[in-house]
Amino acid sequence: MNDILVFLKTGGIIMFPLSLLAIILLTIIIDKIFFYYKYLKITNNIENLVYQPQFCLQTWQNSLKNISANNFYYDLWQLIKQHHNMYQNNTLLANQATSFLKKIEKQMFSGVWVLETIVSVSPLLGLLGTIVGMSTSFKILGSTQLNPAGITSGVAESLIATAFGLVIAIIALFVFNLWQRVANHTLDNLEIIINTALAKK
Repeated sequence: MNDILVFLKTGGIIMFPLSLLAIILLTIIIDKIFFYYKYLKITNNIENLVYQPQFCLQTWQNSLKNISANNFYYDLWQLIKQHHNMYQNNTLLANQATSFLKKIEKQMFSGVWVLETIVSVSPLLGLLGTIVGMSTSFKILGSTQLNPAGITSGVAESLIATAFGLVIAIIALFVFNLWQRVANHTLDNLEIIINTALAKK
């Protein structure tokens, strides 16, 4: 704990907003992990069924028995089953499926804009820390009494703030791209299932 406080102190005042961004980033990561396992996680066997040339809804239904009722794939199956039991109009299923996909897309991409903001803001705050740290060093250099410790302290402040900002931005960018891939892959799978259900009628 003391090492963390020393690290924050050495990096200067810019480390505090950077630390806040790091906490927000960690919160988003944890939230997306829970979201994935609660709503999106399926076994490889189920996913492989979707991409089989002879994809069968009945086989897929049997594979969904062990999936949580909160899972989006399970929700979609309930929608398709209700349609097959009660309706004969493909247009109705298509409209309901489109609304379902839009709702899911909105849920999956909720808060993603925060990741984009962190990717953009973190390096800028790190750069601001560089400017603050270097200005401190130049101020000491311009004084009548040189203080080597003060000069190196300013340089250390600028480097730590810059590095910390870049690390946060890199992690946020990685999480952003990974979540985009997961979300788009899920939407593609659900669209394939919907198109298959429509073709069966």
